[in-house]
Amino acid sequence: MSNTKSQSAMEFTLLIAALLAIFIPLFFVLTNFSFNSNSEVQSLQVQSVGQKMVDESREIFYQGRFSREIITLNLPEYVTDMSTLIINKTSIGEDFEYYLIINYTKSGQKIDLVIPSEIPIVNSECQHIPLCYTNLDCTYCYFNDSEKRPGVKNFMLETISFKGGNAINITHAIW
Repeated sequence: MSNTKSQSAMEFTLLIAALLAIFIPLFFVLTNFSFNSNSEVQSLQVQSVGQKMVDESREIFYQGRFSREIITLNLPEYVTDMSTLIINKTSIGEDFEYYLIINYTKSGQKIDLVIPSEIPIVNSECQHIPLCYTNLDCTYCYFNDSEKRPGVKNFMLETISFKGGNAINITHAIW
Protein backbone atom coordinates (compact mmCIF):
# COMPACT_ATOMS: atom_id res chain seq x y z
CA MET A 1 0.00 0.00 0.00
CA SER A 2 2.79 2.39 0.90
CA ASN A 3 4.55 1.52 -2.34
CA THR A 4 1.48 2.55 -4.40
CA LYS A 5 1.19 5.89 -2.61
CA SER A 6 4.89 6.55 -3.17
CA GLN A 7 4.58 5.69 -6.83
CA SER A 8 1.53 7.97 -7.24
CA ALA A 9 3.32 10.83 -5.49
CA MET A 10 6.40 10.34 -7.67
CA GLU A 11 4.30 10.26 -10.86
CA PHE A 12 2.48 13.40 -9.78
CA THR A 13 5.80 15.15 -9.05
CA LEU A 14 7.22 14.12 -12.44
CA LEU A 15 4.03 15.28 -14.20
CA ILE A 16 4.22 18.71 -12.52
CA ALA A 17 7.95 18.99 -13.33
CA ALA A 18 7.31 18.09 -17.00
CA LEU A 19 4.48 20.65 -17.26
CA LEU A 20 6.63 23.35 -15.70
CA ALA A 21 9.51 22.45 -18.02
CA ILE A 22 7.18 22.99 -20.99
CA PHE A 23 5.16 26.03 -19.88
CA ILE A 24 7.86 28.24 -18.34
CA PRO A 25 9.97 28.48 -21.54
CA LEU A 26 6.77 28.79 -23.59
CA PHE A 27 5.70 31.73 -21.42
CA PHE A 28 9.01 33.52 -22.01
CA VAL A 29 8.93 32.87 -25.75
CA LEU A 30 5.39 34.22 -26.08
CA THR A 31 6.15 37.25 -23.90
CA ASN A 32 9.22 38.06 -25.99
CA PHE A 33 7.23 37.60 -29.23
CA SER A 34 4.50 39.92 -27.95
CA PHE A 35 7.05 42.56 -26.93
CA ASN A 36 8.79 42.41 -30.34
CA SER A 37 5.46 42.56 -32.17
CA ASN A 38 4.48 45.66 -30.21
CA SER A 39 7.80 47.33 -31.12
CA GLU A 40 7.23 46.55 -34.79
CA VAL A 41 3.71 47.96 -34.64
CA GLN A 42 5.11 51.18 -33.13
CA SER A 43 7.66 51.50 -35.93
CA LEU A 44 5.05 50.86 -38.61
CA GLN A 45 2.70 53.46 -37.11
CA VAL A 46 5.40 56.13 -37.13
CA GLN A 47 6.48 55.21 -40.67
CA SER A 48 2.87 55.35 -41.84
CA VAL A 49 2.35 58.84 -40.38
CA GLY A 50 5.58 60.15 -41.91
CA GLN A 51 5.02 58.59 -45.30
CA LYS A 52 1.46 59.92 -45.49
CA MET A 53 2.73 63.40 -44.65
CA VAL A 54 5.38 63.24 -47.40
CA ASP A 55 3.02 61.70 -49.99
CA GLU A 56 0.24 64.22 -49.38
CA SER A 57 2.77 67.08 -49.44
CA ARG A 58 4.05 65.95 -52.83
CA GLU A 59 0.50 65.81 -54.18
CA ILE A 60 -0.30 69.36 -53.02
CA PHE A 61 3.08 70.69 -54.24
CA TYR A 62 2.45 69.59 -57.82
CA GLN A 63 -0.99 71.20 -57.82
CA GLY A 64 0.80 74.55 -57.78
CA ARG A 65 1.07 77.64 -55.64
CA PHE A 66 -1.80 78.51 -53.31
CA SER A 67 -2.91 74.86 -53.16
CA ARG A 68 -3.79 73.58 -49.71
CA GLU A 69 -5.29 70.58 -48.02
CA ILE A 70 -6.00 69.52 -44.47
CA ILE A 71 -5.04 65.99 -43.52
CA THR A 72 -5.82 64.16 -40.30
CA LEU A 73 -3.11 62.06 -38.69
CA ASN A 74 -3.01 60.13 -35.44
CA LEU A 75 0.39 60.78 -33.87
CA PRO A 76 1.47 57.89 -31.64
CA GLU A 77 2.39 58.70 -28.05
CA TYR A 78 6.01 57.65 -28.52
CA VAL A 79 6.72 60.43 -31.08
CA THR A 80 9.03 62.87 -29.30
CA ASP A 81 9.97 65.34 -32.04
CA MET A 82 9.35 66.18 -35.69
CA SER A 83 11.36 68.38 -38.05
CA THR A 84 12.24 68.88 -41.68
CA LEU A 85 15.68 69.25 -43.19
CA ILE A 86 16.79 70.87 -46.44
CA ILE A 87 20.41 70.25 -47.43
CA ASN A 88 22.03 72.46 -50.08
CA LYS A 89 24.63 70.22 -51.71
CA THR A 90 26.31 72.91 -53.84
CA SER A 91 27.64 76.38 -53.25
CA ILE A 92 25.42 77.84 -55.97
CA GLY A 93 22.27 76.36 -54.47
CA GLU A 94 20.98 74.21 -57.31
CA ASP A 95 21.17 70.73 -55.79
CA PHE A 96 19.02 70.07 -52.73
CA GLU A 97 17.95 67.10 -50.63
CA TYR A 98 14.75 67.20 -48.57
CA TYR A 99 13.82 65.12 -45.52
CA LEU A 100 11.09 64.72 -42.93
CA ILE A 101 12.55 63.57 -39.60
CA ILE A 102 10.45 61.94 -36.90
CA ASN A 103 12.08 61.10 -33.57
CA TYR A 104 10.41 58.46 -31.41
CA THR A 105 11.17 55.99 -28.65
CA LYS A 106 11.07 52.25 -29.25
CA SER A 107 11.77 49.84 -26.40
CA GLY A 108 13.42 52.65 -24.47
CA GLN A 109 15.74 53.62 -27.33
CA LYS A 110 15.57 56.89 -29.25
CA ILE A 111 15.05 56.32 -32.96
CA ASP A 112 15.35 58.88 -35.79
CA LEU A 113 13.14 58.03 -38.75
CA VAL A 114 14.39 59.95 -41.78
CA ILE A 115 12.01 60.00 -44.75
CA PRO A 116 13.35 61.46 -48.01
CA SER A 117 11.11 63.79 -49.97
CA GLU A 118 11.42 64.93 -53.56
CA ILE A 119 9.93 68.34 -52.71
CA PRO A 120 10.84 70.91 -50.04
CA ILE A 121 8.81 70.60 -46.84
CA VAL A 122 9.03 73.38 -44.27
CA ASN A 123 7.37 74.60 -41.11
CA SER A 124 6.97 78.03 -39.57
CA GLU A 125 10.00 77.55 -37.26
CA CYS A 126 12.91 77.37 -39.74
CA GLN A 127 16.55 78.02 -38.97
CA HIS A 128 19.40 78.27 -41.46
CA ILE A 129 22.56 76.46 -40.33
CA PRO A 130 25.64 77.15 -42.45
CA LEU A 131 28.15 74.33 -42.77
CA CYS A 132 26.01 71.75 -41.00
CA TYR A 133 27.54 68.70 -42.71
CA THR A 134 31.04 69.06 -44.13
CA ASN A 135 30.59 72.35 -45.97
CA LEU A 136 26.89 71.93 -46.75
CA ASP A 137 24.26 74.51 -45.86
CA CYS A 138 21.16 73.23 -44.09
CA THR A 139 17.77 74.58 -43.16
CA TYR A 140 16.06 72.90 -40.19
CA CYS A 141 12.37 73.49 -39.59
CA TYR A 142 11.00 72.40 -36.22
CA PHE A 143 7.42 71.48 -35.45
CA ASN A 144 6.08 73.24 -32.37
CA ASP A 145 4.88 71.40 -29.27
CA SER A 146 1.19 71.41 -30.21
CA GLU A 147 2.01 69.85 -33.59
CA LYS A 148 3.95 66.92 -32.15
CA ARG A 149 1.78 66.02 -29.16
CA PRO A 150 0.21 62.56 -29.37
CA GLY A 151 -3.31 62.13 -30.62
CA VAL A 152 -5.40 62.96 -33.65
CA LYS A 153 -4.17 66.13 -35.35
CA ASN A 154 -5.26 68.13 -38.36
CA PHE A 155 -2.35 69.42 -40.42
CA MET A 156 -2.68 72.03 -43.13
CA LEU A 157 -0.41 71.47 -46.10
CA GLU A 158 -0.10 74.50 -48.34
CA THR A 159 2.20 75.54 -51.13
CA ILE A 160 4.12 78.71 -50.25
CA SER A 161 6.91 80.76 -51.76
CA PHE A 162 10.24 79.67 -50.26
CA LYS A 163 13.77 80.73 -51.24
CA GLY A 164 12.93 81.63 -54.82
CA GLY A 165 10.71 78.61 -55.43
CA ASN A 166 7.84 76.78 -53.83
CA ALA A 167 7.68 74.57 -50.75
CA ILE A 168 5.02 72.84 -48.71
CA ASN A 169 4.40 74.46 -45.35
CA ILE A 170 3.02 72.02 -42.76
CA THR A 171 1.22 73.59 -39.84
CA HIS A 172 -1.26 72.48 -37.20
CA ALA A 173 -4.76 73.30 -38.49
CA ILE A 174 -6.94 74.55 -35.65
CA TRP A 175 -10.66 74.24 -36.34
